[in-house]
Amino acid sequence: MERLEFAQAVARIRVLEKRLLDKSNYEQLAGLNSETEWVRWLQDRNYSPLLATMDQDSDPEKTLNMILASEYELVKSISPEPQITSLLGLKYDYHNLMVLLKSKLGVDERADLCVRAGNLPPSVLQRDLERGALRDWPEQLSLTAVEALRQFELNRDPFEMDWIITRSQLSHMLSEVENYNSDFIKDWVLQKIDLYHLLVLLGGQRRGDPEADLDGRFVPGGRLDKAWLHRMYREPVESLIKKLAHTDFGALLKTCSNTSADGDLSTCLEDQSEKLTLAKLQAASRISFGPEPLFSYLLRKEAEIRNLRMILLGIQVGSSADEIMERLRVPDA
Repeated sequence: MERLEFAQAVARIRVLEKRLLDKSNYEQLAGLNSETEWVRWLQDRNYSPLLATMDQDSDPEKTLNMILASEYELVKSISPEPQITSLLGLKYDYHNLMVLLKSKLGVDERADLCVRAGNLPPSVLQRDLERGALRDWPEQLSLTAVEALRQFELNRDPFEMDWIITRSQLSHMLSEVENYNSDFIKDWVLQKIDLYHLLVLLGGQRRGDPEADLDGRFVPGGRLDKAWLHRMYREPVESLIKKLAHTDFGALLKTCSNTSADGDLSTCLEDQSEKLTLAKLQAASRISFGPEPLFSYLLRKEAEIRNLRMILLGIQVGSSADEIMERLRVPDA
């Protein structure tokens, strides 16, 4: 992956970045009163050609997923290397696998929640699952499907299936990024794994799960030592915050411990970590040559679409503009 190869693609990304929504746009959207106004606001700003055909019978959720898929296709078409979209596409391969398995097993009937931004079309995943023919899938994805099905047959626990699929996704991403010529992208994957491990720890403590369950949920990788995580599991969360004091996670946990009224640090940590990542992505976007601006743009576009979804949900349930803004993941929010 030669960094100069990305010069033309980066120039194209610079144009696309100017169209990303900012905090003032979100504030305008959060102040709207109906789904119709939400659609019209985006249509008036030519947010996406896919919105032009929306009417009152259209499903906004499906439209947003289509917009995300179209952004992936766009970046894939201008990138000189396929690794950028293929790495991020793994998230949707595993997401779609989880959705389709739950639909197949009767845990959740909504197979339409699949997102066409992965490396394998959801229709292919669904067809192969129905036939039991997974040999054309990436090996790690097919092994994950087999393990998830086997575990569900043993304990009928959909949450255990979630752990298996999430753990495999992160492990797969880590193996893919090893040969990347980008410290930033490698750091992003490692940070995702570290965050996942902290969420496993905090969630397990909150639920009172046996410590022995941790090893089955940890990913073979990341920067946080597994033995250290086990020790922290036996100690109060204040010890964890103190031990991580000189890291990004320590500062975020301290903020969450001061602001989470119900004591649930996991959700707060996930939200705060996302905001920190978005701030780092903005810095990475300023790199002149290399894959980072493309990578940054796609992740910021994902966050934008997630925010649009949250705003629409808030409008539908009658939340105030302030309540909606509090739920968004915006660096300055």
